Amino acid sequence: MKKVLDDLCDYRRYCWNQGLALWNDMYDASLILEDKELLPNERNVRDELVADKADWQYQLSARCLQLAVSDLGKAWKNFLNKAQPDCGKPQFKSKKAPRQGFKTDRAKLVNNYDQIAIEDLDVKRMQMSHVSSKGLQRSLFGCFRQVLAYKCQWYGRELFLADRFYPGTQRCSRCGFVKTGDDKISLDGNMKHKTRHNEYVCYECGAVMDRDENAVMNLMALI
Repeated sequence: MKKVLDDLCDYRRYCWNQGLALWNDMYDASLILEDKELLPNERNVRDELVADKADWQYQLSARCLQLAVSDLGKAWKNFLNKAQPDCGKPQFKSKKAPRQGFKTDRAKLVNNYDQIAIEDLDVKRMQMSHVSSKGLQRSLFGCFRQVLAYKCQWYGRELFLADRFYPGTQRCSRCGFVKTGDDKISLDGNMKHKTRHNEYVCYECGAVMDRDENAVMNLMALI
């Protein structure tokens, strides 16, 4: 069973990369020729990939290709959505990339800083949809924290762990005001005050900051 699941995951990654290459070519062609009718969409990319299927691909589930193209379409939609500036252009996937980045980030932190502060995240509550759930699980937050704590102890670094209920995102790093109730900022922003998800506006002192920068300043206050 494990071998079958590994093969399906590899095939889905293959379909994503093939679809992304084709999507990029179609997108570039539409820009060069200035023809919006050439803009790629899920159906065009899927039909092209199905038409070019190799013999070995028919031995694996066709659902993998459909889901890969569907995820690709959502990724491009988020990239082109100006309301989500944090969403970058879809990238090719590699089986080794997540763990390589994980090791590199951990090494940079431990080698460059004597004191490190991180949050004890409640990952289950952050899984708002099946798409975000998959991304959060692949982020290896728990493994990152475990290895970081071990390396900090090994190299004599000091690790500060903020409680999962610590209002790092809701607290103003300038005046200390903490948002509660309908004033709280979420991943969708704040519907009551019409603020964006990456924007922190303090209703006490009027400070306007980037949400992540404000959270970092609150974590640094623990050191």
